[in-house]
Amino acid sequence: MHLNLLIIQFLNDLLHQKLRAFLTLFGLTWGTTAIMLMLAIGEANKNQMLKQMQAFGQNVVSLWPGRTSKSFKGMNKYRRIRFTLEDVDVLRDFSFVSKAGGQVDLGSREVKYKDKEVAFSVTGVEPEWAELRNIHADNGGRGINRTDVARKRRVALIGNKVKDELFGKTNPIGEYIHVANSPFLVVGVLRPKYEASFFREMNEDTIFIPISTFMSMFNRNYIENIVYRPSNLKENKQILSSIIHFFARLKSFDPEDKNAVGVWDMTDSDEFIGDFTLGIQIFMGVVGIFTMTVAAIGVANIMNVIVEERTKEIGIKMALGIKRHTIMFQFVFESFMFTFAGGIFGFLISKAVCTGLRMLEVKGMGKPEVTIYVALVTTLVLGISAFLAGFFPARRASRLDPVESLRWQ
Repeated sequence: MHLNLLIIQFLNDLLHQKLRAFLTLFGLTWGTTAIMLMLAIGEANKNQMLKQMQAFGQNVVSLWPGRTSKSFKGMNKYRRIRFTLEDVDVLRDFSFVSKAGGQVDLGSREVKYKDKEVAFSVTGVEPEWAELRNIHADNGGRGINRTDVARKRRVALIGNKVKDELFGKTNPIGEYIHVANSPFLVVGVLRPKYEASFFREMNEDTIFIPISTFMSMFNRNYIENIVYRPSNLKENKQILSSIIHFFARLKSFDPEDKNAVGVWDMTDSDEFIGDFTLGIQIFMGVVGIFTMTVAAIGVANIMNVIVEERTKEIGIKMALGIKRHTIMFQFVFESFMFTFAGGIFGFLISKAVCTGLRMLEVKGMGKPEVTIYVALVTTLVLGISAFLAGFFPARRASRLDPVESLRWQ
């Protein structure tokens, strides 16, 4: 049977079953929209959560000193563990560590600029630490570099809130601020980064200075945080264990003592977010599939009605020698046409809703988009629904007895 005849037959069925056709198309459109929007929003939230967590550092591990909770080799528990810059240097020499950096924090201190005086957090960093933690200067400025550390320069990379409160709309680069009554040249402003929807903008009220300058000015011998990136992510667990055992020998504590060194493995965070958001996507997809199932039942019902109305026509076709599989194909084709039309309407509505949500730019929500992944999953669900909805009525039509069909009134 020619394609144009199948399409004409489908359009005639629509005209004869206007209300049923409308309700069926509405159900299919709603089902398609539900699946697409749920998958698109789920994918957008996954990407947003990964982006937010990676703002803390991508594929990095953070270590900070704690206190022992176990006695070790005759030494009492509750001993304080200390990290030094020499520890970071040793860590850099390990072949399984691609990059490492240290950081020390002072807490809030009064910072002056001309007649303004505001308390901000002051942090000493190595350039490697800043890079691993995605601490970057915005266009027109720079961050803390290795020369700054080597020469103990008094330069500062300031957060966005520091810039706004001290300088307003004035360009701060090249200006001097006073930290603990010592002048620091502002060399950059922190590039904005929204780290997590449940956090404020991180580091917006922080002033970053070279770690060597910090330790000299404030008489600090120890650092508070080490961040490193493993050279082989697949061996991250073994690398972390090796590093903990190294520090256990160096600092004399039990390597099984979880309180001696704090650990935040951000590679685990990425994996957890991936699994968590996948679960949400699956749940939302299942809800959409149930909605589509209801619509598919509507298609099956209308196809059954069409089979009954065209029973005599089917008998005539069989009597003229048309094969059963041809008749079956005709009804399956019409089922696919219903589903295709509903899918197109659903796609257009989903596209419009996603465009509207992206224009709103809701902070922390992500930007939903009908991606290839979303389109493929929806197409697969639609295809299965169309086939199942049309197969059984089509099989029933193909199995009708020609003689009995011709007697149908």
